[in-house]
Amino acid sequence: AWKANRPPSFTAPATIPSPAQVANIAAFKAAASNDPQQIMSDVTFVFRSGRYMFVEDNTAAMLIYDNSTPVITTTYNEGDVIEAGIFGRYTTYQGMVEMVPTHNANEATGTPVTVTPANATVTDIKAQYTDVYESKLVHLNDVEFINATTFVQNGDTMAIFNRFNTVT
Repeated sequence: AWKANRPPSFTAPATIPSPAQVANIAAFKAAASNDPQQIMSDVTFVFRSGRYMFVEDNTAAMLIYDNSTPVITTTYNEGDVIEAGIFGRYTTYQGMVEMVPTHNANEATGTPVTVTPANATVTDIKAQYTDVYESKLVHLNDVEFINATTFVQNGDTMAIFNRFNTVT
C-alpha cells in the first residue's frame, strides 16, 4: 500500500501452517512433536486444579498444562465431553507427557459420561505406567499407607506425590 507521491511500502507474504491433525491422545503422545497439533477425537474432562487439566479418550489419558495465563478458559464438569479440536504442543515434565494448549478448547457437547477410575494394582502401574496409566484416574484396593506419600499393596511399595490433595 502506498500514498500518492510516496514510495510503496514493503510487503511480504506469510505462510501460517495449520496444526497437524492427530487421531486421538495416544497418537498425540506417539507423535512427540513440539509443532502445534490438533486432537481430532472427542475427549472426556476428568479433573482440573488451577492450570492442571486432565482429559482422556478411549486410547489414553493426558495432562494439559495451561500456563499461568490460562489459554483454556472454558469451564467443565467431570464427565463433560469436549468436542474434537483440542490444540496444543507436546512437552514432557519429569518424564510425564503434557500438552501445552495453544487455543481455548471447545464447549462441552452432549450428555456427560461417567468417569470410571481404572482398577489397578501397584504392580500394574509400575509395569505399564507410560503405556496405560500415565495421567489416568486409578483405583487401588487394599493399600496400606506407610506415611503420607508412600503405600504398600501385597508387599509392593509405591511413592506418590499428592499434588492436588485428592487421595481418598
